[in-house]
Amino acid sequence: KASVPRFAALLPVKENEKDPWDDKTGMYMIFLPFSDDTRSLDFPPQPVADDEKIPGLIESTRKLITALVGDVNPESYQNPSLQKHYRALEAMALEREEPEAVEDELVPSDGFQDIEAEIKAIEDIVNEIEEPEPRKRKKAAGRGGRSGGAKKAKVAVVINDADYRTLAENNGLKSLKVAQLKDFLRAKDLALSGKKADLIERIQKYFSDQDAS
Repeated sequence: KASVPRFAALLPVKENEKDPWDDKTGMYMIFLPFSDDTRSLDFPPQPVADDEKIPGLIESTRKLITALVGDVNPESYQNPSLQKHYRALEAMALEREEPEAVEDELVPSDGFQDIEAEIKAIEDIVNEIEEPEPRKRKKAAGRGGRSGGAKKAKVAVVINDADYRTLAENNGLKSLKVAQLKDFLRAKDLALSGKKADLIERIQKYFSDQDAS
């Protein structure tokens, strides 16, 4: 009684004799949308990769995708977790001491080890990109036009100069995130603009000026 009537389309699927694991013979039921469900969506323009702004990103990404592309269909391989379970049941039924080992056919081959260099190159490029400043959210008005709820106190970021100095002396500032570098610069009333390399150079100059004075 509480069910809602729906229109559906039945889509027949042909049998795939070449690959039994890929055989999806049968009828597929596809629910049709109501007129209220169909609407035109207005997608905002998305950023486009630009080699002038981020040099090397397009080529590094192209190499990574080329290394990942292959004729691998996961549906053509057995689930290793299920196979281990089946082997354990088989060992119990046949009173074996240990189940037979299961070979995980989804483990990447040695050829996939080559993508680590491409991943590292993309990570290095991304780390050089300046993180955008967080947008300020508008406060939701409560009853009577007043802001709902009490204001949350800002948590002060504790900056340890000794830790940052040690990292600067041992060339370890690269391991910090851009936000952490900006926290230090903000605490010292220094500029926050520029890429990650600019922020690191600014912190190193801060300690150099301190040592010189």
